Amino acid sequence: MTLLHSLGVVGTAFLILLSGEAPQAVVRYLRPAGDAFTLESEITQTKTATGFDYVSITHRPKTIMKLHLKLDSGQKPTTGDIDLKNGDVRQTASVHIEDGTAIVKRNYNQVQRLPLPHELAVITTAPDWSDIILLLRRYDPRKSGKQQFAGLWFHPTQEARVLTFEVERLGSDDFNLAGRRLSLARFNVRLRSGDYLVWADDAGLVHKLMPPTRPRNAVVLEKFAEAKLLPGNRD
Repeated sequence: MTLLHSLGVVGTAFLILLSGEAPQAVVRYLRPAGDAFTLESEITQTKTATGFDYVSITHRPKTIMKLHLKLDSGQKPTTGDIDLKNGDVRQTASVHIEDGTAIVKRNYNQVQRLPLPHELAVITTAPDWSDIILLLRRYDPRKSGKQQFAGLWFHPTQEARVLTFEVERLGSDDFNLAGRRLSLARFNVRLRSGDYLVWADDAGLVHKLMPPTRPRNAVVLEKFAEAKLLPGNRD
């Protein structure tokens, strides 16, 4: 199942962007709010001369987190900036990688240096879903099974940490989306905050994520909000 079949214009634009044939793509994720949905995050990825600009803006009551990453042509992060707004209070942090070391600055004057593993897969923060969004792009379906990735977590008010994230393909599920059958791979993703069930297509685009025992806390791709799981198709 391709992005073209599953998401129409939005998914196709995202796939074309990753292939280098489009300048920009935007995807939006929603979370339940009573009987409706509200905006959880908006991710914009723009092609540059050296790779991509990746911007994730997460919306919470009274809080807005903006994460801006620079990715190289292979989707590996090289720098990151955070702009966190809590009401009228604004806090910032930044990180850049130099000679195998992450140099993190918080609120302009606090500096932390962390040695990094050979290959850093993601740079992330909280509240934000970029760890899961970017990890699923890095997962290699040819290897399948359980795969581990190094990541850097940073925040304006807490010390940065180098972490190991884990992604395991569990099987696949079929969904009804506007009368069409859509098959998605199902993963377990282990983050700093715990385990999440994640559904993604064969291009690595995340459609849905949730804590395993809290389906009402699911975050879904905007075009996927009304999809229904079909029974009897799990492996």
